Amino acid sequence: MAIALRSDRGIRVLAGASGVGFILAICGSNAMTPLLPGYMDTLEFGPAAASVLFATYFIALIIILLISARGPLIRHSRTVLPLALLAAIVGDLLQIVGASVEVLLFPGRFLTGASVGLSTGAAAAIMVAARGERGRAFIASGSLIGAGSGLVAAIAIAVFLPWQLVTVYAIHAAATAVCLIVLLVGLRLAPGLLAYGNNSSMDDGFTPQSTHAHTGDLDVHNGDLDAHTGDLDVAGTRRRDPGAYLVGALAWAIGALAVGAMPAAILATGASDSLL
Repeated sequence: MAIALRSDRGIRVLAGASGVGFILAICGSNAMTPLLPGYMDTLEFGPAAASVLFATYFIALIIILLISARGPLIRHSRTVLPLALLAAIVGDLLQIVGASVEVLLFPGRFLTGASVGLSTGAAAAIMVAARGERGRAFIASGSLIGAGSGLVAAIAIAVFLPWQLVTVYAIHAAATAVCLIVLLVGLRLAPGLLAYGNNSSMDDGFTPQSTHAHTGDLDVHNGDLDAHTGDLDVAGTRRRDPGAYLVGALAWAIGALAVGAMPAAILATGASDSLL
């Protein structure tokens, strides 16, 4: 009974930290958006440089998502998610120093994109294994929650708090560090959840049958996520269309150009002197 209670508690902690970590990663991707006019003013970035800086995030994101689509990262979600949060923290620190050494903004932004790409698959695998369909629904809405709340929080911090080019990253790094600590605790309390290649040697009393019970009706045979390894079993073959990748890349590139150039352009016209 004590072992079962410990497993249940660990699963709750792990699921909660995974969900919050995913939202924080998405929030971090929006931290730079309201700061682009500040970079253009303080560091003398032009619209093109600001757009490239913003778009560097998408380069890392696309690379990671393409790799994740083949499955290997999802199998190791217990390792990948902590690395994703660590990448977010290092990215924040680089962007803090980038307020003085602008060249560091680009690798910092790249790590921010990598953290989002890594956390997307890893957090989804853990949440689905821990909470079944509720976990899947949370991940689906978590990206919207993170994007909206992250942008609003970044704008508020940039407008109302001092050290505009530093504060938002410092707050995000601190929050992510706390979440990473809680995540590591959850991983220790629930060692059997998504323990890839270690199902036969679980030492917490969390058997494959009980894992399946905690994930609802997930079944590898219906093309869904395996509750133990995170493997995906997809029926049939998938045809990869280069044209689809091109259209998707152009869509993100156009968005990056718009977000990178539009705020500064509006401020430059004199129509408004408020970033908010």
